[in-house]
Amino acid sequence: MPKVLAKYPVLTKIPLQWGEMDAFSHLNNVIYFRYFESIRLSHFYRLSDHLDPEFFHGFMHAKSLGPILASTSCKYKFPATYPDTIIAASGIHDVPEVGDSRFTMNYALYSTRHDRLIAEGDGVIVMYDYGVNKKGEVTAEIKEAIERVKDDQRFS
Repeated sequence: MPKVLAKYPVLTKIPLQWGEMDAFSHLNNVIYFRYFESIRLSHFYRLSDHLDPEFFHGFMHAKSLGPILASTSCKYKFPATYPDTIIAASGIHDVPEVGDSRFTMNYALYSTRHDRLIAEGDGVIVMYDYGVNKKGEVTAEIKEAIERVKDDQRFS
């Protein structure tokens, strides 16, 4: 495992597709955000290992308390080119406290072909209560799930 990915507990391999290249023959900037989206969802599904299944269903299907992406950013480090396999990684480095309304998920994209980071980014996740259509809070169960995933690095 690349040392630079050691702080990210959730990992997935994504084969670069030829159709994801732009006119300059490197990975289109929009695709980086798509990869962030994929690893963000993988991270949420890893939380399900530590949450009540009924609660998690509501969490992921806008039925109760759940996540909304408030903002996202990307710092491009190196142009990825076809062919390549990208390791997408995510972590919540600053675990939120019970009662917080938001937390930040950190992302990294790593080129296995070039053996280096191609991008780092983050997403601000706001808890939203879909039952009452207003901002929600991180619960003790969500905080515990985040902490448990944080210490368990593996591929999804």
